[in-house]
Amino acid sequence: MIDLKDQTKLQISKTENEIRADAVANFVGVITGAYCSGLVDNHPTTFDIHNTAVLHVKTRYGVDIPIWDDEDAKRSRTDTYELGVEALKTEIANLRDWLQHIAVNSGNENEVIDAVQSALCGEARNY
Repeated sequence: MIDLKDQTKLQISKTENEIRADAVANFVGVITGAYCSGLVDNHPTTFDIHNTAVLHVKTRYGVDIPIWDDEDAKRSRTDTYELGVEALKTEIANLRDWLQHIAVNSGNENEVIDAVQSALCGEARNY
């Protein structure tokens, strides 16, 4: 049998968890709203998310939390997604150059270039 004291603790715990869940949901809603309105792209860094949380907590709850500013913060400012996209663009350009070189030396340059361009664009071709 649960006594009144234990039941009260369970109710408080449930209320605290609901408050915490609402706070997290609200914060995620701010980020989602910023994305949907075009204020941010879909690739925030960890540093971006932290700064958003600092501003959100200050604005919403009037509480100052520390700004993240150490070596890890500096590293996290690099958006690895964008670096990955640039690396892929370079790789595709190198592949295109390589295939063009093969096409020029094979004697059927236009056909190979057309096929490569279609492949890189994801277009289907009928042969």
